[in-house]
Amino acid sequence: MAFIALRAAAAAATGRQCAGAGLSSHAQTRQVTVCAVWSLRQETASRSLILSGQRRWCNAGGGGSSSSSSSSSSSQPQKQEVAWWQEKPEEPKNQILRLLGSAQLRAEASESAEVLAELSEGDFLEGMPDKLEPAGGWLLVRAPLEDKIDVMSEKPLEYQDGWIAVMPPAREEGLPELLERAELQLGDKVAARVHVETHPVLDNLKKLPFFKDGLPSWMPVSVAEIYTGRIGGVAVRGRYIVQRPPGAMPERIAALPERIVLPKARAKQTTIAGLLGLGLSLAIGVVLHMRKWAQGEEFSVGRFAYEPLSGWCALIMVFLTPITIYPCYLFSNSQASTVVTVLWMNLLLYNDLFSE
Repeated sequence: MAFIALRAAAAAATGRQCAGAGLSSHAQTRQVTVCAVWSLRQETASRSLILSGQRRWCNAGGGGSSSSSSSSSSSQPQKQEVAWWQEKPEEPKNQILRLLGSAQLRAEASESAEVLAELSEGDFLEGMPDKLEPAGGWLLVRAPLEDKIDVMSEKPLEYQDGWIAVMPPAREEGLPELLERAELQLGDKVAARVHVETHPVLDNLKKLPFFKDGLPSWMPVSVAEIYTGRIGGVAVRGRYIVQRPPGAMPERIAALPERIVLPKARAKQTTIAGLLGLGLSLAIGVVLHMRKWAQGEEFSVGRFAYEPLSGWCALIMVFLTPITIYPCYLFSNSQASTVVTVLWMNLLLYNDLFSE
């Protein structure tokens, strides 16, 4: 209202000044323009004066409510925003636990509650061991129900929630610990080995007299198929569920702990297999050269001299074998396949250098 009154007073004063002057039309136009500018400046100054007075009044006493509201809002906990370059804090996940003895899964945290399942030693459970029931001794867990795994599926795994007695007073004093944290947890990167039922090389080796009692354990392992993925859960009979990307074949595998390989261990196994292939290729190349020397080829000159052989050995050790091992690890080749791949690549170069 103060703005409107000031503006009306300024306009009236301007009109009176322009009418009483008796100026010409052109001069009156200029005078009106000047008067309008002057009135606008007066209006702006008055507005700033009023705003400053209101601001002083709020700071002096009338702003107590706003200050109290601001203080109350600042006292409330605010969510801390995470910048785009920072990692967002992960929500706590269930931990995979291994049973160290037999136990009973009950519907409630009581000895008189219904028994849902009988659990055996070595079975896997999911739970939060740092969140025990306040009454003491009972832990809420999830027991797996999956036995026959659908290998082409992404549906959630089936579990049964229940309570197990892990600490006194729910459990008797003096008994050994019932649970331990498993070495692999949800989301860990792993590779699952799947032993093949038949293999042409292994089938022929079984026919040999000295393998009639069975093949050594490392032979089936060396030709086992390897599937990479992440730990997605657990299954009955103490097995991990390895979940693979959508569209992979298979998408889901249930594997025992001894058939789970960590990336570091798999890289070591692939490297050892590649070095074995390198050793075999070096041995074959040297034997072929020695055969040529025995047939009369020159040792120091010619295609089969020792200098070209030394160059081939250095080339496959420094360059060809490393760049062959890496794709074998990347594409999850078996150990036997890695040996054969490195051997074939090195001998292919040997054939290109020394064949006629």
